[in-house]
Amino acid sequence: MPFFHAWGLYTVLNCSLLQGAKVVTMPTFLPELFLPALAKHQIGVLHVVPPLIQFLVAHPAVTSRDLESLRVVMCAAAPCPAPAAHALKEKAPHPIFFQEAYGMTETMPTHYTPLGHERLGSCGHLLPGVTARVVGAESATPPAPQYPGGAVGEGSWVEVMAGYLNNPEATRDAFTEDGWLRTGDIVTYDEDGYFFVVDRIKELIKVKGHQVSPSEVEGELRALPGVVDAGVVGVADERAGEVPKAFVVRRDPSLTEERVQALIASKLAPHKHLKGGVVFVDELPKSPAGKLLRRLLKERQGE
Repeated sequence: MPFFHAWGLYTVLNCSLLQGAKVVTMPTFLPELFLPALAKHQIGVLHVVPPLIQFLVAHPAVTSRDLESLRVVMCAAAPCPAPAAHALKEKAPHPIFFQEAYGMTETMPTHYTPLGHERLGSCGHLLPGVTARVVGAESATPPAPQYPGGAVGEGSWVEVMAGYLNNPEATRDAFTEDGWLRTGDIVTYDEDGYFFVVDRIKELIKVKGHQVSPSEVEGELRALPGVVDAGVVGVADERAGEVPKAFVVRRDPSLTEERVQALIASKLAPHKHLKGGVVFVDELPKSPAGKLLRRLLKERQGE
């Protein structure tokens, strides 16, 4: 994780140094350096983003022996599909505690998987000092009580930003009238207080009035044999308004567009089918923190 990112700075660097832990960092991800570093330094706690989970699970160069030293894997920056996390745990020769977290630059960490209480696919519980409000997609009325993560004590270390520097309009848009920060995420939570991030509101694909989550379709694509990674965006369609289109990094060169479309059609509802087509690419655009940059895929679509 880059140290200019909130997670890299706060969790990987500051919290590790506070604990007196050794921090091994790399200027960029290179498989030929990453795997030897795991073995050389006997990495016990690994901080990764979802694309790296996919690499550890699916890349032929990664064996269970490479994962021998791991005891905790922390994943953040974007939702990690539960099947990928499960596959990593199955591949590792020793038990791994899989931990996820959620936060924003505007808030720092707000959710964390409690130690010893693993729940794959969830970004965890609210931290003490944090309260969340989940509202309906069409209104600001909470469908359920506000969910506190713990008592808010004086001097609580979790604080929401005051606003965006020299941008009062963006600051106004970021907050509700009664002072709640809008995250822009679609979430669910269960009766035990575990939160699950589904997708970003602005990235939903609207197909004939149905809302399609790109992350759901991407998860199904990554689970297909011969697929390394995938990104899904909405493209204009005269009849449906929008339809999903996939950009796929394949391991198997014999994998065809028709085969991918048929496999997805066998798994998902009709409005989630890849009627916008499938394009094979060498790599997907990612931020330094590992997030898929779907806006760049949409720009590529317009070229």
